[in-house]
Amino acid sequence: MNPFRTLLVRFRSLFCRDKRQTELTEEIQAHRELRIDELRQTGSSADEARRQARLEFDHMDSAKEAMCSDWLRAPEPDWP
Repeated sequence: MNPFRTLLVRFRSLFCRDKRQTELTEEIQAHRELRIDELRQTGSSADEARRQARLEFDHMDSAKEAMCSDWLRAPEPDWP
């Protein structure tokens, strides 16, 4: 990747980061809510379903943080 493109990717990431982070948070929340619905349909109480979904999706918060920090890093250049 040429130096100009690398700079452009980093610059764009600074301004798009909040939008991407919000979209990712909303998507994780949607999956969590779907899981709660699935658990409720199999007979779990509302509290138990929320607790179980939270346990299943807790690791997603650390994954989300890792992804967000990667967005600020531009790919390494192709040249040696």
